[in-house]
Amino acid sequence: MQNPFEQLRSLQPGPEHLFDHVGSLILHETIPDARRVRVYQGDEGVDTFTGTWGETGELDVYQIKYFVGKWGDSQKQQIRDSYARAKQNANYNLGTWYLVVPTNLTAQDYKWFDTWRKEQPHPIEIIDGADLTERLELPQCGPARQLLKGWGALGLPGGAFLVPSISIFATDRFAVLLRLRLENKGDKTGRAIRLKVQHTETSTVAYGHDEQWWKDTGGGGLNPRQLEAIKDIHPGDNAPIMSIPFRDMPEGDVVIQVKITAEDMTSSETTCSLSHSDIESGRTRPFAAHAQGAKEGADTSDEKKNVVLPSSPQFSQAAKEILDLCTEDIINPALHVITRPFPSDPTLTGFFVGSTSKGGGGVYGMKTKLLNAAIHELIETGHLDSPPVETTGRLIYEFIR
Repeated sequence: MQNPFEQLRSLQPGPEHLFDHVGSLILHETIPDARRVRVYQGDEGVDTFTGTWGETGELDVYQIKYFVGKWGDSQKQQIRDSYARAKQNANYNLGTWYLVVPTNLTAQDYKWFDTWRKEQPHPIEIIDGADLTERLELPQCGPARQLLKGWGALGLPGGAFLVPSISIFATDRFAVLLRLRLENKGDKTGRAIRLKVQHTETSTVAYGHDEQWWKDTGGGGLNPRQLEAIKDIHPGDNAPIMSIPFRDMPEGDVVIQVKITAEDMTSSETTCSLSHSDIESGRTRPFAAHAQGAKEGADTSDEKKNVVLPSSPQFSQAAKEILDLCTEDIINPALHVITRPFPSDPTLTGFFVGSTSKGGGGVYGMKTKLLNAAIHELIETGHLDSPPVETTGRLIYEFIR
């Protein structure tokens, strides 16, 4: 069976970038004082390093390469070029140069590598797939294991994998309503879950947390909000946390930070940043997890970002939101789609979930394209009946239970 790093090429687009992220995270957790270079106009021949920069300092450099097959001329030239950049860099003195790869080398590749490195003036070592896999088993590499599980890698220790997500709505009362949720994408139940939620100030009345899932542990503080789950979150559960309302369309970026702790799970700190154009178009962004705990406040500079957590396409998230509105206490539930223009924005379509013959609670507004895609998905997966019943001002899709 392929190791988790080799599996990435058949599981996700851009496996080289994912390996760069998770490899750096493993090195950071298992090598004292390992730090990752922020890539800007070239990486100075450095992916991860230990030591100090400058004429009097010395760096041990770790270069990460996603080479999963037998090395050919291209791979060998990349190795030579990367080492040459590190050796010739005037901003530091090179100590030991490490090559980090996802797989174990063939005998021919080891022979070439050993011959080549003996000709170089610096110590050169290799960290291969077997070494990385061994490090991956260490307790401090829990965040790296969770990332690999989220990307679909097999053969890893089981556990809960808790991922926050955001959906964008509008209501008659608020121009923007961000609904925050927590999904367990792992293969074990999440227990004793605690959250700390911090977000850009909204300058309007705050909504409460979902009391079916959470209780307040922060003495009533609203931002940050500190919550504890009152029940376990099982694999596949998508638990609503809270809604964040904005009376007017935000002019700048909206940033949401979620810190997650749980039993038998390494704590994580994640950030989602939505631009003005994101919110206007109804396009959400996945949360990004930090290799280290983020500082207080909503700082999402590139240096603090590590890797984007896996998330469903937006229309799938929208479909989940519609399903979650269909609660057990609704008799003959149906999705009511309003055919009249939404009051505050003609690019939105209003909808609510209620019984077939009666109205429901408040009407939500969602970008028309996203709502139509969500309805199509729910019909295709057997959740909604089609065609809808047409009444004055509404299309009514009955839920199939």
